[in-house]
Amino acid sequence: MIRQAEAVVLKTINQGDTSKIATLYTREFGRLKVIAKGIRSKKSRYSGMLGITQHVHLVFYEKHNTELQLFKSSEIVKTYNTLSQDFDRLAFAQVAMEFIERAAEKSEPHPELFDLVVWILTHLDDPKTTAVKSYWYFHLRVLCELGFRPDVFHCHQCRKGLSQTESVYHQPDGAIYCITCSPTLDERFSLRLSSAVMNVLQAIDAEAWDAVEKSPLSLAERRAMWSFLWHYGKVHLEPLQRMKSLAVLEQIYRGGH
Repeated sequence: MIRQAEAVVLKTINQGDTSKIATLYTREFGRLKVIAKGIRSKKSRYSGMLGITQHVHLVFYEKHNTELQLFKSSEIVKTYNTLSQDFDRLAFAQVAMEFIERAAEKSEPHPELFDLVVWILTHLDDPKTTAVKSYWYFHLRVLCELGFRPDVFHCHQCRKGLSQTESVYHQPDGAIYCITCSPTLDERFSLRLSSAVMNVLQAIDAEAWDAVEKSPLSLAERRAMWSFLWHYGKVHLEPLQRMKSLAVLEQIYRGGH
């Protein structure tokens, strides 16, 4: 059966001399894997069509009882040219694509998640937006969509509001507490989150991108934001622990850029 889908390319592997296997995230079918026979041939009209981060309209032959579908054709919806010219933005895009490739359910449509994939590529492709904050927003919104939404508004124990005071992220249970209720303030097991960091987390939760973009954070606060996102994601979503691109990102940004 011939199927059509709006898709973003997450990962590719060369197959044989001229073919390619591509993993895509689609609006209609969720995560999808196709084999494109002969696409790497110079004679192929689709040569270069299935590059990572490419946004395409995909036509494929659906095969039941197999996870590998057969590519028929595709048309470019959007190419994100800025990414290839900026190392930081390309690095964030690659992490975002691997994040979805590892974490999203296969064959389960999730339009909101697809919209986030397009959102991060669109924002990273725009030199006027802040790449780091764009990735923060994407990372936490994806966790929320996958059912791992952190409570950034209330203390895990006393349930009082967290917006105007320093809070503590307790790593062993992956939850945020007020200073009074935190099980420990030992830096080996906890991470202090300033009110400014909490405001950014709350703005992301509320999908208020403009507020995130305009929020100033100190170097120490940026470090805390990165540490929270990395740790919380890995605690609640095991596939993130095996992400090679995320490990590279940690090495680059551990200083809190």
